[in-house]
Amino acid sequence: MADEKKIRVINDDYFQDSNGEPVVVGSKCKLCGKVFFPKKKLCTSCLKEEMEVVPLSKKGKLLLYSVALRSHIGLDIPLINAFVGLPEKVVLFTIVTGCEDPGKLRTGLEMEMVIDKLKTDESGYEVLTYKFRPVWPR
Repeated sequence: MADEKKIRVINDDYFQDSNGEPVVVGSKCKLCGKVFFPKKKLCTSCLKEEMEVVPLSKKGKLLLYSVALRSHIGLDIPLINAFVGLPEKVVLFTIVTGCEDPGKLRTGLEMEMVIDKLKTDESGYEVLTYKFRPVWPR
């Protein structure tokens, strides 16, 4: 019998299970509608505690990016770090995947969220996180 693949997400607060797949979630104020990531228990806009967990959009726009040539946590380099703005007016710090040539990236480029391997931890678990990949114009 083959070993079952050991998988965990980078941070349980960032994800919710949906049909066996992790989905990135935030919180939304039931009163004023402001959305937050990571989740909050108190709305910092209207100072109410009427919050609900909501899935975040899987599409966004590239706001800012940089290319790292060193990684202190053992990730493959070059590593493209970015800020992606979602329609909910939430900005996520992320890793860009699916881009062989960082020189082709431009602010405003449409991006799509994927759940992907970040690394394998010391216990042998494949650690998953959210990343974004460019949606190239056709």
